[in-house]
Amino acid sequence: MSFVPNFKIRTKILCLLIPTCAVGIGGVLYVSNSYRSADQEYSEFIGGDGHAEINMAIASQRLVAVTYDAYQVYPHQSGSPELARAAEDYKASKDRLLQFMASARQALPDRAEKILSFEQGAKAVVSITDEALAAGSRDDDETAKAALIKADDLNAKLLPEIRDWINGMSTMIDTKSDALTDKTNATISSALMGVTHTVAAGPYKDEILRSGQAAGEQLVTLLKGATPNP
Repeated sequence: MSFVPNFKIRTKILCLLIPTCAVGIGGVLYVSNSYRSADQEYSEFIGGDGHAEINMAIASQRLVAVTYDAYQVYPHQSGSPELARAAEDYKASKDRLLQFMASARQALPDRAEKILSFEQGAKAVVSITDEALAAGSRDDDETAKAALIKADDLNAKLLPEIRDWINGMSTMIDTKSDALTDKTNATISSALMGVTHTVAAGPYKDEILRSGQAAGEQLVTLLKGATPNP
């Protein structure tokens, strides 16, 4: 036997509103928690994989610039302003190269070993270009030329490996981004389905429906000027 029809209109309306509000609040909390989790995962993804890929791409450009700037020292005479500017450009490229590689390694700890191997290869190139710079600064062109050729040989092996790694990261990032989008869409769908099922399968759904019908009938009666029974 239903107990809801014995309630007053205000109580019956509350019987309608309270479960609905409870379900709504629960749905909002669920969706908020899911989105917070997705946002945190996406932030970690951007701060890790995306950051590392960008830094390695810049580092590969700086690796080319290091060798190029070292070549700019070669034709200038010792003590000339042109050689001093070339040496400054070389140092700036070298510092940026090592900075971006170290930053990429720190941003992606699970791939740090591979990035470290690139970093060590870059340091080997820099060690040789340092020799070329020192030789060029004292007008020892033959030594500088030999060092630059050696640096070119190392770069010819290292740069394709770095670029292949960057391309692989780009593909992985695209795949992961699609997966996060799918997860977000699934969160929305599951939240809506959960709220719908909760309302549809609620233990008081029949009471709520009967209460709503009875409340509606009593409101019609009130509008006609009659006084309903309590």
